[in-house]
Amino acid sequence: MGVRAGNFKERDIKQKFPSDKRALRDDPQRTAAPKFSSHNFFTTTLNKKRMTPKQLATKIAKAADDVQAVDINILDLSSLTSFADFFVICSGKSDTQVKAIADSIMGKLSKAGRKPLGVEGYDQGLWLLVDYGDVVVHIFHNEARNFYNLEKLWGDAPQIAISAGL
Repeated sequence: MGVRAGNFKERDIKQKFPSDKRALRDDPQRTAAPKFSSHNFFTTTLNKKRMTPKQLATKIAKAADDVQAVDINILDLSSLTSFADFFVICSGKSDTQVKAIADSIMGKLSKAGRKPLGVEGYDQGLWLLVDYGDVVVHIFHNEARNFYNLEKLWGDAPQIAISAGL
């Protein structure tokens, strides 16, 4: 049975929603709410350094270089598309190395507080895609990279120079 709005009386509302704070505090059936610590919230959320997409792409390239990724390129797509600002494209010599490159990137970025939005192709290890929103990482096995040739497909995108020593 439905309850009509007119059936409520003022005292019923006051019993359900007492305006007196002492009544709320002294109510034995009321359980204590967990204390909110603004310090914990702000130190874990706001103190993390925000990276620009370019800084994120460079950090990804560095993480890939740390595990000997081959032929690392950063493409600036910001003027060409709305779904990502940068592509980081690199290769591995085996499916095991492709997975190791992905693990290195995801591990180092998770320590920096960034988790991927999605990961595709991890099981096969031929073309692994890691999506960080503004930056999409393509990790190829050598043969797959030559076949798909994303650098040619996105030939209008300027390449970001990667410093020699990363």
